[in-house]
Amino acid sequence: MVTPRLPRRLWTATEVERLLGWTGSDEELAASLGRSVRAISAKRRALLDPAGAAVARERGRARANRRALIYQRTHREAFNAVARARTARDRAAATASGPYTAAEDEVVMRVELTAGDVARRLGRTRSSVKQRRQKLRNRRGEEGSQNP
Repeated sequence: MVTPRLPRRLWTATEVERLLGWTGSDEELAASLGRSVRAISAKRRALLDPAGAAVARERGRARANRRALIYQRTHREAFNAVARARTARDRAAATASGPYTAAEDEVVMRVELTAGDVARRLGRTRSSVKQRRQKLRNRRGEEGSQNP
């Protein structure tokens, strides 16, 4: 879950003066200004060494971009690998099996089983099972309409 980002609050001149003249701890200053300790240290670093702060900011952005790219690639590759394996398994099962037998037709027409369940039991693809179900339903519908 991503934490929502709070709106940026700009530093006032008074806050900057207090920051630069502060002799206490960062925790005390953060409490008195209503800011986080990280905000205090980041602002101090930006004021005292603007070039170093810019380099650090850019380094952080580059690291975040690299991580995002790595995670995106990793997830996409894993997802594609699963899909390729499923497709290859389904193709192998479909080519290895011949025409449906009467016993298989009975299993195909069981309403309590999903097409995926039937496919796993029979070693066939889901699409093959769906097509067979449709074909058997059409046949039964034609037989019923011919007998008055």
